[in-house]
Amino acid sequence: MQLKQLTVHGLLLDYVHSAETPEEEQARAQRIGRAANQISHATTAVVCVDNLLMFWFLRLASGDATESS
Repeated sequence: MQLKQLTVHGLLLDYVHSAETPEEEQARAQRIGRAANQISHATTAVVCVDNLLMFWFLRLASGDATESS
């Protein structure tokens, strides 16, 4: 599949990091690793995008929002 342009608007990402939860972070890393392994064995599709525009907000743990593009 070939796309000339793909635009993503309104993507909201929450980033919360806490050094006080190493066990939870370790468990999360293991789950992500297992999911990545499953995906790598799945049927794939190749999508080529000539131009990708992303407009997103990143909410930091303090509750501040930073817009980026």
